[in-house]
Amino acid sequence: MLLALLPYATTLALVVVGLDTASATAANPKLVLKDRNYYAYGYEGGVTEGVPNGYAYGMGGLEKVTYDFKEKILYGVSEQGFITLIDYGNGPVDAPQLPIVITDKNTYTDISVCSKQGILFAATKADPNPGSVAIYKAATRSGDIVNAPELIHTVTVGYGPDYIKANKDCSILAVANEGEGYYDDDVGLINPPGSVSLIKGPFSDPNTPPNVSEVAFPWTDDELLAKGVHLPLSENALEYWDEHSDIADDLNFSGARASYATASVLEPEWLVWSADEKYVLVSLQENAALVKVNVESEEAEDIYRQVSFSWSISTRLSIRHSQH
Repeated sequence: MLLALLPYATTLALVVVGLDTASATAANPKLVLKDRNYYAYGYEGGVTEGVPNGYAYGMGGLEKVTYDFKEKILYGVSEQGFITLIDYGNGPVDAPQLPIVITDKNTYTDISVCSKQGILFAATKADPNPGSVAIYKAATRSGDIVNAPELIHTVTVGYGPDYIKANKDCSILAVANEGEGYYDDDVGLINPPGSVSLIKGPFSDPNTPPNVSEVAFPWTDDELLAKGVHLPLSENALEYWDEHSDIADDLNFSGARASYATASVLEPEWLVWSADEKYVLVSLQENAALVKVNVESEEAEDIYRQVSFSWSISTRLSIRHSQH
């Protein structure tokens, strides 16, 4: 039984993991390595002197994957600006790579397919500008032929979209915009705001663009610090490093300080829909916090700090003892 396809981000490899039915039990399942498949990003079909025609292996070629169970096609996104398609119509072992190349000048960050609706979403970041989500008609089969995805819409979202997830009927796509900061030698620190985008369909009609709403984070530094939320580079911290630290002469935080908003140090990286789909819960990894977004009102209702946890030796021993 095939249980999982695990991407290797640095080698464009898929590890095929299955259940060891000979020795596994319901209480003690055992996973075994079935196969490891390698695929070149930018594959254009065919082989020349034993090398697939295309670009290369590695270089973060397979960062995220999504599986279309209806068409039996696996999609993977590449940091190099490629979407890779792999045909699992004949099973998981040695699945052939399809000679379909989808590229973007920017960096793909996530991909998600709605199999029943035949819709494919792919997010890209375009620092220092806002990112985007491309909406495709997913690949389809015509006998032995796989027809390439067809672009329907491209919509602008927040800065640095890092994770996307649709609700159950694929009528709304939620996007976690990380807004990750970076340092430019010419202009100094650039730290755009984190946010959540809600993209509401229909998606399949090229004449009807989907509606995009941006959910901003309304809190101030003082409000979040009072809640116990970690702020890795708060307004006071920017001032300290820029004016009073030992490396102040080598830093340029003036632009980031002039445009500072608390949302610039809140970085959404992952999200999940609530069971009733009234809310989206958004994880802020760097802040050790969770944001609750009301989908109907399109507002961030609340933010919760996550309890800090020590992985000291005494804690690990305590956990190990409690498991026996």
